Formats: sequence, C-alpha cells, structure tokens
Amino acid sequence: MVEKRYQQILWVLLLVSATIYLLKTTGYLMIYHVPIDFRTFYYTAVAMQQGGNIYDYAFLGSLAYEMGDPNHVYPFLYPPPVAFVLKPMAHLSLLQASILWQVVSVIMTLSILFYSTRLAIHLHHLTANSQSTWLMVAAGMFFIVLPFDNNIKIGQINVFVLMIIIASLYQALWSKRAFLAGCLLAPAILIKMTPVLLLLFYHRLSGRLKIFSGTFTTMAIIILATICFKGGWTLWQNFSQTVIQASYGKTIPGLFPAAEVANFSFAGWLARLSKDQIFVRNLSWVLVVAAIGILLCNQMKSTGEMDKKWFLLPYLVLAVIVSPLVYLHHVIYLFPGLVFLVGYMVSSASPKAIWTFFLITCAVIVASIDWPSYYHHLGLNAKMLTSLNLYALITVLFITSSYHVSKIFIRNKIAA
Repeated sequence: MVEKRYQQILWVLLLVSATIYLLKTTGYLMIYHVPIDFRTFYYTAVAMQQGGNIYDYAFLGSLAYEMGDPNHVYPFLYPPPVAFVLKPMAHLSLLQASILWQVVSVIMTLSILFYSTRLAIHLHHLTANSQSTWLMVAAGMFFIVLPFDNNIKIGQINVFVLMIIIASLYQALWSKRAFLAGCLLAPAILIKMTPVLLLLFYHRLSGRLKIFSGTFTTMAIIILATICFKGGWTLWQNFSQTVIQASYGKTIPGLFPAAEVANFSFAGWLARLSKDQIFVRNLSWVLVVAAIGILLCNQMKSTGEMDKKWFLLPYLVLAVIVSPLVYLHHVIYLFPGLVFLVGYMVSSASPKAIWTFFLITCAVIVASIDWPSYYHHLGLNAKMLTSLNLYALITVLFITSSYHVSKIFIRNKIAA
C-alpha cells in the first residue's frame, strides 16, 4: 500500500511539472503557428521529394518563396539519414506538418521527464519513500527550469535526440542490453554527432564492447542504406562540404555569424574575442581536446559501478559545449544527468553534497536563461560578459568532472 501511494505521488509530481510545461508551451504555440527552425526541416523534406540539394540554403529559401512562405529558412546542417526520415512530411502542408511535429515533440518531452526520473530511482535503489519524493521534486524543478519550452517555440529536433539517448541509457544501465544500447545511441550520433562522446562514458561500464559494436554496426547499416537510395551518395558528398563550412569559428552561409552572442560555444566565445579565424579554430580544438582529456583522466580513477555512472552529467555538458554552434535550446541535454545527480545527493545527504548540489543547480539556472536576448536589449558590448551561459556550463563541467567531488556524493553509497 505504501509503495502504491508513493507511485501515485510520482505521477502527481510529474503531472504538475508537465502541466506547467504545457502552459508555457501553449502560449508559444498560439503565437508561433509555424516555428522558425521547423521551416528548415519541412523544406528539406520538400527538397528531398524534388531531388534538390538540401544543403543549399538558397534552394530551400526558393522553395519556401514558391510555396508562399516569405520567412527566412535556415540551412540544413544534419546528416542525410535525417533528411530521409523527414521526407514523408512533404506530403503534408506546412501547417499540418508543424502541428504534427509539435504534438510529437510534447509527447517526447513528457517521456523524457518520466523515463529519466524512473531510471534514476532504479539506479540509486531509492527504496526510502522520502528519497524518491525528493528526487521527483528536483526532477520536476529541473524540467521546468531547463529550456524545453524554447525547443517547442522554435521547432527544434533536440527532444527527439535526447529521448533516443535516454532509451540507450535505459538499455545499458537498467535492462543490461548492451548491444541494443549501442544500436539506440547510433541514431543520436547520426543526428547531432556530439553524442559520440557518450561512448567515452560507456567505455568504463560493463558490456562496453557490445555497446561499441552495436553503435558502429547500426551506424554502418544506416549510412550504407542511405547511400543505396537514389542520390544518397551525392547527399553525403554535399554534407561533407557542409561539415567543413561548419567548423570552429566559421560562419555558415544563411546562418548567424559565428561570433553572434546567441552562440555560446567555445568557438563562439573566442570568435567574439578575436577576428583571427585560424586562431579561433586552433584554440577551440585545444580547449575541446583538453576538456575531454581532463574528464577522461578523472573518469579513469573511478572503480565502483556508481563511481563510473557519476560521469554521465559531465559528458552531457561536454557534448553540448564542444559543438561549433551552441544555443539555448541545447541546454536540455543536461536533464538526465541532473536527475542522476539528484539521486546521488539524496542518497548521500551529507552537508557537503547538499551545498555542492546547490551550487550546481545555481549554475544550471544561469545556463538556462536566455541571456543573449538581454545582451541585445541592454546593448551590452563587453565581449567577456556575453558568454554567461558558457561560463555556467563550464562551472557545471568543472565541478562534476572532479573525482574528489564525486567522492563527496558516493562515499556513503553501496555500489550497485
């Protein structure tokens, strides 16, 4: 009876968080009938149907104009498999496809909340009802704080990628189906590419060889399948040129300049400090490699299973900030790692763990604020100050990648 009661509390807490989320997004959906970023996905689908170059943003813009849409269409920057999945949308009107996209996005977002919370409770063996309740409360808070609503507002693809990542974590950490976990991670990598860093998280867990084989086998199958379709090889050639254009410090035609304050990646920050593109590119690579190296060194010190799982959050942060383009809507990728962190905190309950968790929470709140809109509103020209989101994410990365910090949370836990 007690267990059933707390399962009911779980549903109530998640329902409250979901209701607040839906209230926030409903306002956007009433104002923005067709989200700006979704236009890129829709006209990519139309271009695929017509056999055009989906990586030519001018072509996508001409399609929009011919179909009576005067709005700007941003370039399509994703690998060809994404375009093949989007292609059926061309049979719908722009508004119909937009409504379908947003409805499915909301369902994916609510699934992220539920499955992340459920997985964290299981992994931390939170049998004490008070511990489970605190985790659910904190999960609901992070769900509201993180910019999930921003993803709906602009029609982004991130909630789909994050749900795929959580499905992979579910299979690897709960169901112990390592090969399937790798198979599920493959689509996330082929959509966003930076989730490949999660292989470094997995490499210290049991079943890592099966995870790697599942990932690379599935990626090979998907890539070969797309190449076999008509025009598939040409798409991959065009995509390779796009990857070169999207490297650190470069401005992609049809997109914001790399130095735009909305871009708070390493490269965006450096591009605001220096106009030397070669310097920005080289130093960006140095920072990325150094961050990965430091995190790996700390991760290698971990021994117990719970020690190894601690490093999920820093790898998720790293997967965000190493991209050449990082915008507010990317911050949601931290969510499952933050929910896992709550599990460590409520299990330890030490004063040091609570204060450290409070500091991380403050940094996450700062990272989730749309500071670029305030920069524009205030006319702020202080270049060092126009990266508050990045500084907050680096703070989270610095704290959570420390092996000594991990011991504050884990020392009282029984290894899973």
